[in-house]
Amino acid sequence: KARNDIKLARKKLKGFSIPTAPNVRNEEACEFFQSAARRFRIASKWQDAAECYSKCADLQARMGAVHEAAFYSLEAATCFERQDPAEAIVFMRNAISLYCELGRFGTAANIQVEVAELFESDRNWEEALDAYRQASDYYLGADKVRARGCARVPAGRVRARDARDARDGLLLPPPPPRLTTPLKLALRLHTANATVG
Repeated sequence: KARNDIKLARKKLKGFSIPTAPNVRNEEACEFFQSAARRFRIASKWQDAAECYSKCADLQARMGAVHEAAFYSLEAATCFERQDPAEAIVFMRNAISLYCELGRFGTAANIQVEVAELFESDRNWEEALDAYRQASDYYLGADKVRARGCARVPAGRVRARDARDARDGLLLPPPPPRLTTPLKLALRLHTANATVG
């Protein structure tokens, strides 16, 4: 049935489009690709499911639905994560850029932490450290009270401990309520980094 859904989706894409509603065929094709992806997921065919979600993301981006494109990119990444973590990172980064485009830096930061954890599980410490630092920047961009400062990890040779320290640095407790201005928050983060480093 999933293969049939893919055929129907491709047929919709090649079919006639209504001039007054140009996105109708893309929406219908996306529904068929999504149905196929769900069927592949049930059958544990992760590669096929990821490819269908990837098609959904492309169609949504083509229609200008940025949030939906980001959602489908994450679904594709989740499926690719089981087969090919490197490909999952590509789709996660695509979702991150789409969420940043929407101004949803907190969501982008959470996904960036997942990217860092994938790098860490592959023992790619330098990439993991960079990803944690980028997540810290996204959290600051989101103006999260629990915004993180990962820059306290010493420069130079990066080790597993450094990446874990950067990850743990993301878990700083929130500042007390009296520290509300950005300058005071920056002072608190600087102090926390100095005491840990």
